[in-house]
Amino acid sequence: MEQATLLKPYANSLIVGLSSAFLSTFLGLMAAYALTRFRFHFGFMRNEDILFWIVSQRIMPPIIIVFAIFIMYQTLGLLDTHIGLILVYTVFNLPLAVWILANFLGQIPPSIEEAALVDGASPITILFRVVIPMLLPSLTATFLLCFVFAWNEFLFALILTYSRAQTMPILIASQHFQRGPQWWDISALATLAVLPPVAITIGLQRYFIRGLIPVGK
Repeated sequence: MEQATLLKPYANSLIVGLSSAFLSTFLGLMAAYALTRFRFHFGFMRNEDILFWIVSQRIMPPIIIVFAIFIMYQTLGLLDTHIGLILVYTVFNLPLAVWILANFLGQIPPSIEEAALVDGASPITILFRVVIPMLLPSLTATFLLCFVFAWNEFLFALILTYSRAQTMPILIASQHFQRGPQWWDISALATLAVLPPVAITIGLQRYFIRGLIPVGK
């Protein structure tokens, strides 16, 4: 296999996976924080109903709407682009991020934030200087899950890309369909595909450990 044939899908997967994971985690944090710290009323829907509705969107099989997204992307000129994949991966990973982070935020006593508010901290300062440091393990876990889902996703990448934004799962699958089972290429590509999630996990491991160490140690 030529090096250029491998590098482009590899770079595409990294760009799309990292970008969508970051967006899903950040937007999920904002939504989860709002749902656990403020009260909303939309008709008969309350915070718990809104959270359930958000999570329920992840239950829907992607195959149901992939062709509708294809037609919409074709109209908007987003087919075979990084932006197109990043948007669709962010949308489909966002319910998972909101669900995970809302559960962790529910375990943080509001009294901690109230104490910081009494000391003169603004809501933004409380979020970034108090809440986020306490949420680092859960934020890391959410980011990794969203990245792995985006990195391994096949259906959207198959339907919404052709060549420019092709990702690693499509490249690996093509080793079977184009020339018959090329097991040597498939094995090598599968090994290379495992490396980024493992490397990112090792790189973020200290944040997991930090969350297990008591404050002041």
